[in-house]
Amino acid sequence: MDLLELSNMNRIIIGDVHNCADELRQIILRNPKCEYICVGDLFDRGTNGVKVWELIHKHSIKCTRGNHEQKMIDYFEGRKDYLPHHYYQFLNRFSEVYKLEDLYEFIRNLPLLIKLDESSLVTHGGIDLENPWNPNLSANVYGRWDPNKKVPRDIDSEECWWNLYSHKTLVYYGHVVADTIRYRNGLLEHTNSVGLDTGAVHGGHLSAICHETKQTTVIKSKNYYAEVKGQKIEPSRTVVEFRNRISAITKTNQTIEAVPQMLEVERLQYLDEK
Repeated sequence: MDLLELSNMNRIIIGDVHNCADELRQIILRNPKCEYICVGDLFDRGTNGVKVWELIHKHSIKCTRGNHEQKMIDYFEGRKDYLPHHYYQFLNRFSEVYKLEDLYEFIRNLPLLIKLDESSLVTHGGIDLENPWNPNLSANVYGRWDPNKKVPRDIDSEECWWNLYSHKTLVYYGHVVADTIRYRNGLLEHTNSVGLDTGAVHGGHLSAICHETKQTTVIKSKNYYAEVKGQKIEPSRTVVEFRNRISAITKTNQTIEAVPQMLEVERLQYLDEK
């Protein structure tokens, strides 16, 4: 799925959550009876990933695919041999409570773009500068308008896509951390991009904005959640076995659409053998 369209009720666009469940819950409580959309980077780094998963499903939160979800997909499908240890903190815990099959299917089906209306969209990292409605993995997930260049660390750099952007379509995004919500005009005279990653997992804030009213909600983080201090976490046996299964399936089936069917076949075979 590349593009998802939403209804016209009040919509709350939420910055990078990174497992900050308590802060996400506060955003929801302060904006009741709305539709919630997260810009991606839902899991990893923080310690409350299972709670984030539960909030997403309880409140039917829509999400775009962040680079952290993409890295997990690439790991499961064998394009990455390993992940930083803080990913395993989440995956190991998740596998103790829920099925990794459900997580994998969820992140694999996250859209690159969410359409709010004819002139507004949500993505994670950035957009195609020529056509913001064009799904582009490099631009949408990693914010690289030029796949050969990294996103500059200086958010005021002329090389940043939001300073080069010349279309009227309003883009809500995350990915790049700043101290506050950042509004940019690009090459126009009115705001055409809103950056919402304000470093919740790094002890900053989880920020959100209502698309219809432009009212913002900013929640101070309860803690610095970013890293697992003094630990080297390895993937659990359950995670490794699941990864090996998915990797084997994707290597023997060129189309990723075959994976759910193959998993179902394996499940039925397992039940028959019991």
